[in-house]
Amino acid sequence: MKLPFWRSKNEALDVEIQAHLDASIRERMERGESRAQAEHSARREFGNVDLVREVTRDTWGFRWLDDLAQDLRYGLRQLRR
Repeated sequence: MKLPFWRSKNEALDVEIQAHLDASIRERMERGESRAQAEHSARREFGNVDLVREVTRDTWGFRWLDDLAQDLRYGLRQLRR
């Protein structure tokens, strides 16, 4: 089954973000940091992952479609109640 376009793009974005974090962690560990220190430093340097996702989606121009889908799901849940 093929994923909808926006879902596959979101998954690709998640993979890309994780790849950046993994590379940074690996580099830091090679420089002598412990795994925990490397993870903490890499995440701090990268910044807010959710914000990066949101800004990236905004640049795609499909943000309005995602917002509409969320609003429709919320509305349907409220109607079911």
